[in-house]
Amino acid sequence: MRKDFPKTPLSEVCVIPLIHEDSDAVARLAALGLTVDDLLSSLMAGDAEARAWTEAAPPNMRGMARWGRTNEALRLGPARKSEDWTYKNPRNLPLTINESIGVAIVATSGDGWTGNRKGLPSTKYAKGVAVVEAVEHNEQLALFSDVGAEVGKALGAVGATSNGLKTWIYLYRVTPEGIFSELSLPETISDDGYIDRWRERIIMPMRRFDDAVTATGSRPDDGGDVTVTVERR
Repeated sequence: MRKDFPKTPLSEVCVIPLIHEDSDAVARLAALGLTVDDLLSSLMAGDAEARAWTEAAPPNMRGMARWGRTNEALRLGPARKSEDWTYKNPRNLPLTINESIGVAIVATSGDGWTGNRKGLPSTKYAKGVAVVEAVEHNEQLALFSDVGAEVGKALGAVGATSNGLKTWIYLYRVTPEGIFSELSLPETISDDGYIDRWRERIIMPMRRFDDAVTATGSRPDDGGDVTVTVERR
């Protein structure tokens, strides 16, 4: 696990991602067939699930419960409004998918820069082979779009573009005051399995715990994602 705040501030990063906030974020989400409420409501569902586990639970159970319920709610919310949204589990990766617009989403915990435009976030934990392949596929799609439609079409014809889906990561960070989050499109993944470079970041408003129904007990953290050891072919 990486420390809460990475050592690389945004000012020292050469490639700066496109950042969407406020009304711009709302418009960008709409283009992806989503709303702010679709994302934030999944966070609060995950928070409620995490708080249902007491300190007597096995270590990391709260974090795993938050991760699992957040992804479940993320799948169910948009699907209630449009049949274009569905889900799949390649290599046990819980993807929320809209094939009509070529979008896949998975929620996971992020580090201390999550939801903060002044820094560049990273996943809090190293990701497994399924995420590695998804991000590498994003890189292929970006390359094809850069070299031109005809070249991209030719490469796709020989299977280089796999399923054609761009995988977005819904990062969340839990603090005593509330949950910070962002829906971001990975650019690359490091050799040790952390996503810390992004093409786009859609910053969500911080969801304060005062805005939600609270439960008795201490506020759980966001640790304990289900992860798989990184294995490259």
